[in-house]
Amino acid sequence: MSLSGPHTLTGGIINIGISSLLNYGKVALSGASGFTGNFSANLNGGYIPITNNTFAVITYGSLSGTFAGYNLPFADAWTNIYSPTTFSLYVMNARPIPPGVTNQIISELTPPHGHEHGD
Repeated sequence: MSLSGPHTLTGGIINIGISSLLNYGKVALSGASGFTGNFSANLNGGYIPITNNTFAVITYGSLSGTFAGYNLPFADAWTNIYSPTTFSLYVMNARPIPPGVTNQIISELTPPHGHEHGD
């Protein structure tokens, strides 16, 4: 979404969705922007970010104020970064992603190792 002119978020909520490192909600504001409302983000389609992923979600000409509250995806440690022209979300520590389990075929008549008959 791109909006021109000065903007102020007072008491409202900006919510963005994140589907991948390259596909996420972005708001481009030209001119001065003031933030006193809340910011919310959600992960879409089962996407799980990894540590050090950065999402530049809002760009602006200049900034005043900061968001009053955040609702960020659970199970990851997030922080926000205010720069002179960009507001970004940064993943400091992500939840572990277990490796996939491969298909295994085991004969039902073969005893497991160490459990042969007569033990």
